[in-house]
Amino acid sequence: MGKIIRKLSRGGKYDESVEAFKGLDKFGVTKDAMAMNLLMDALAKENTVELAYEVFCEFKDCTSLNIRTFNILIDGWCKARKLEDAGSTMDEMKKHGFLPNVISYACFIEHYCHEKDFRKVDEILKEMQENGCKPNAVTYTIAMHALGKAKQINKALEVYAKMKSDGCLPDAKFIAH
Repeated sequence: MGKIIRKLSRGGKYDESVEAFKGLDKFGVTKDAMAMNLLMDALAKENTVELAYEVFCEFKDCTSLNIRTFNILIDGWCKARKLEDAGSTMDEMKKHGFLPNVISYACFIEHYCHEKDFRKVDEILKEMQENGCKPNAVTYTIAMHALGKAKQINKALEVYAKMKSDGCLPDAKFIAH
């Protein structure tokens, strides 16, 4: 069913993918967080985060939620440049008892790097640390790569030094960049 939902979404048949999710029971598949996340992710990846949010609103009270549910929306909102909605989703995440994790923050960092707003990137990295969420190699790599593309090599080297001082080791993606 997951493949069907993804293929329908990729083909622009968003309503049909939602209907396939609604009909999961007919095939003996439970509408759980994993199934809902699959649908929401498929919709968000096709630039229809608004529809993914509608699915969330319709099923959040009758389906279990997890942090991935919220991160799908945060990522979709950030990619759609709707940061107010991304922030509201982060607030709702907290109301449901989930603390933002490194993925939650990385969505914002990636957005601000794309916009070359490195002051905001620094603010998000600081907020992460203040909230007890340590950046990882992926987070640092996103920032360093964007700084390098913006020809801010010294700033990229500062981020690398911070990464090392935090005891974070580079991963394969870091080495490839």
